[in-house]
Amino acid sequence: MSKESKPSKSILLGTNYVPYNVRFSSRAQRWRLSVTADYVEVVLPEGSRLRPEKLLREYASWILEKQAALQKRKKRQSKKALPEGQILLQGKPMLLEIKPASLTERQQVIHYPGRIKVVSGKYAPEVILRKWLAREAETAIFHQVQIRAKQMGVHPSRLTIRNQRTRWGSCSTRGTLSFNWRLIMAPPEVLDYVVVHELAHMKEQNHSKAFWSIVAHYCPEYLIHRNWLKQNQAAMWPGLFED
Repeated sequence: MSKESKPSKSILLGTNYVPYNVRFSSRAQRWRLSVTADYVEVVLPEGSRLRPEKLLREYASWILEKQAALQKRKKRQSKKALPEGQILLQGKPMLLEIKPASLTERQQVIHYPGRIKVVSGKYAPEVILRKWLAREAETAIFHQVQIRAKQMGVHPSRLTIRNQRTRWGSCSTRGTLSFNWRLIMAPPEVLDYVVVHELAHMKEQNHSKAFWSIVAHYCPEYLIHRNWLKQNQAAMWPGLFED
């Protein structure tokens, strides 16, 4: 945003004072509201007599809702634990290289030591990468569930890999296990902790002392692994995968 277009006015919408500026455009066919996390720009056709304040008040709920979402995203991205152009894989930072596919190449993800290369074609690179990560997660989690379920003497009825927004995993009363595909970004021992945690729910459907005793028996360092998830959650939700 240039110095010339910095908001010089503000308006009370609900309980918030929202900075805004007005810009007239000879190319605009009709009015337009451009909302950012910090301000609103009202774009009007050249010579328009429409009052900007009327538009802002009329669309106050929509503006405030959109700003809240943008501010939340901005806050989340500001807490990123990794520099731009990197992503976690099994707890290790990987350089991320994105390359358009040539006529002779197919879209794919290639995992090199310390680097992930995404060759994008028909689909956007983030779509290709996310599908690849989900497949990697599925393989790793299914393998670990088989090992731990046998050790713990439980028999899950079904296992799914999902895109939960607030959970790393879940266990239904019918024995269906669901895991977040982003766990492939965590170190293997952290992924293992989440697997043990959910399998323990097949014995104790709560977070009682008995439940944590089961978790501690099979995963003595579970507190360290749980803390890793808390400290690195921002890095596992990079802006590349915003929904």
